[in-house]
Formats: sequence, structure tokens, C-alpha cells
Amino acid sequence: MSDQNDYGYGRDQRGPYSTPERRPFHQGGHVPPPVPVGRPAKRPASKLVIAVVSFCMLGIVGVVSCTAAMFNGAIGAANRADSAPQVAPPASEPGPPVPSTKPVEKAPTRGLRDGMLFVGKDVFPGTYSTTVPDGAVGCYWARLKDTDGELESVIANHVAMAGPISITVKKSDYAVEVRCEGAKWTKR
Repeated sequence: MSDQNDYGYGRDQRGPYSTPERRPFHQGGHVPPPVPVGRPAKRPASKLVIAVVSFCMLGIVGVVSCTAAMFNGAIGAANRADSAPQVAPPASEPGPPVPSTKPVEKAPTRGLRDGMLFVGKDVFPGTYSTTVPDGAVGCYWARLKDTDGELESVIANHVAMAGPISITVKKSDYAVEVRCEGAKWTKR
């Protein structure tokens, strides 16, 4: 057997393109600490993980119990209805009509107020005015051609900090947005 490798160098020499031999742990005289034996200690679960899992389990138990209660209530009501005897009410002569105790519901006002108001449905065309008090944060209104929320939707808008303010709602407007801390608007 020859004392030279394939490159023509001796066995103890490396070729021209070979990488130098690396000796881990013994460079510079530093010796690493010994590797611990056995399994690493388990990290305790964080309080957040425990809280989230507990909350999820509580939610699942709540949904299951509510569903079971509704299901049992429906079956129980059906069983009670089936077991009740079917008796026709006695025939009686109609008496005088009894007045209704139901309160009369007021129709929503169609004036200018805070919120998104649709022209023709929530607010009628016309000129509305109010006075913004000195301590108020401000009063904002906007006439809109649609409710997309884009800047191009705004036909006109205004912010007043104090004093009188007015808006003219036109029939061609699609909606009006008002943020005025409960100001009382009057139609002129």
C-alpha cells in the first residue's frame, strides 16, 4: 500500500481544496461542562394556558347543559300537553268589549338626531339647526350619497365646537350622519 493519497500528498497531509480538520471542544483550551444525564425537568404550565383551557371547558359545559335543558324542557312540555285532557271551553255570550291595557307605541320621530339617518325614512329633507353648548366636545354632521364609509361618500360635512350650527338635508341625499351629544335639532 502506498504512503500517498489520491492527490499525491502524504497520508498525514490534506489536499489543496480540503477544509481544515475541526476539533470540537478542544480549541483554545476550553473544555465544555458535562452533559446532564436523564430527562430535562418539565416546565410548569403557565397560568394563562390553564386559564384559557378552563374557560373553554366551562363554555363547553355551559352550552351542553343549556342544550340539554332546552331539549328536556321541550319534551317535558310535549308530554304534559299530551297527557292533559282535551276539554272544550264553555260557550258564553260575548260581553262588552274590554279596553286594551297595552300602551300605545309612539312612532319614531323623524327629526334630526344622533346616528346614521336615511333621508325619507328617518329624516325628511329640510334645514335643521341647533346650538352647540360651550362645554361640548363638538358637533359633527355629514351629508352622504351612500353608506360605504369611503371618503367619496361624503357630499358635505362640518364640525362645530360651540355656537349655532345648521344643516340642509336635500331630497337627493341618501343619508345623514350626526354626532352632536344629544343636541335638540329644530326644523326651520
